[in-house]
Amino acid sequence: AFYKYNCMKKEFGMVIIGGLLLLFGGYEIYMKDYMEFAMYLAAGVAFISTALSMMPQVNEPLKKPLTVISWVTIAMAVFLFFYLVRSEAF
Repeated sequence: AFYKYNCMKKEFGMVIIGGLLLLFGGYEIYMKDYMEFAMYLAAGVAFISTALSMMPQVNEPLKKPLTVISWVTIAMAVFLFFYLVRSEAF
């Protein structure tokens, strides 16, 4: 059960960071900046899926899809970040 989980583990911190990124993405969609919203969404999902794949409570059949999701969203966040840096420079 999740209530028995130690909140000081690194996985819990990664879930908190992912949640904060998702909240900041919500602010970006409120400000109608959809590209930055997509970047923060991808980064938040990457943090959360990585943390879930590292948790011992998650069943083995779920760990491989979570790892694939985390790598895909990490790549999306990196490409969106570089696109945003490039597009705002000109």
